[in-house]
Amino acid sequence: MLSGRLNLKLLIFLTIISVIIIQLPRHNEPEKYPTFHEFARDSSFPYKADPERIKLITRNYNVLSTGLTMKQVKNNLGSPDFAQKIYKRKHKELSEQIGTSWTYLFTKPAANFTFQNSDSGIEVFFNIVEEVVCIVPVNVDGLQVLTGPENDKCPSTSI
Repeated sequence: MLSGRLNLKLLIFLTIISVIIIQLPRHNEPEKYPTFHEFARDSSFPYKADPERIKLITRNYNVLSTGLTMKQVKNNLGSPDFAQKIYKRKHKELSEQIGTSWTYLFTKPAANFTFQNSDSGIEVFFNIVEEVVCIVPVNVDGLQVLTGPENDKCPSTSI
């Protein structure tokens, strides 16, 4: 009788532990952000970001620098509107992934992928190890491009 109760208690204990472990967040899984096409599908145009979001991003721009991690950028600016992988081109074909870009849009009159003179926002470029290599404000007064000493130029912007 005693061993039956002990086995039942052990079974209950292991079940509870299993449920707790399953519910723990997984820190190794990268966060998934929408692609531009998903953002465009789910947004209305002309697009204008919430004024509080724009204020947060422009206010925290001065704490950004090259070398920051994705987590640090997210902690300062919030989640991007969309993200995209950056690939090296080889003979007109995309080859290996060399990084990721995050786009924080302020305004975008039309749902076109390419940058237009009337678009505004910030694009953050990360290398393959998810560290900032450059940050490009587009049509945002008072903000300058941020690059490190080894980064003479950033990839082209998509906003």
